[in-house]
Amino acid sequence: MNEIDVFQRMGRENQPVAPPRLDVSGAVLGEIRRARRRQTDPVVLAMTAVSAAAAAAVAVMAYEAWTEMVDPINSLLQPLVMVME
Repeated sequence: MNEIDVFQRMGRENQPVAPPRLDVSGAVLGEIRRARRRQTDPVVLAMTAVSAAAAAAVAVMAYEAWTEMVDPINSLLQPLVMVME
């Protein structure tokens, strides 16, 4: 028996089986409706507001530090400029 006959026999023996038909659309739509109706916990909203305020404060402080930062190359060359004048 050659390989082609083996493959043909295996193909005849292993015919594809149709998957079972399941209708899950009702359950999915029901879960979507329940998720839309769920209210957000006030504690979560409060923690979100506190963390947003903290992030804003850090951003303001970082911006102020960034604008006050001295350019390192400028500070290295500043003595040379004074000597050359």
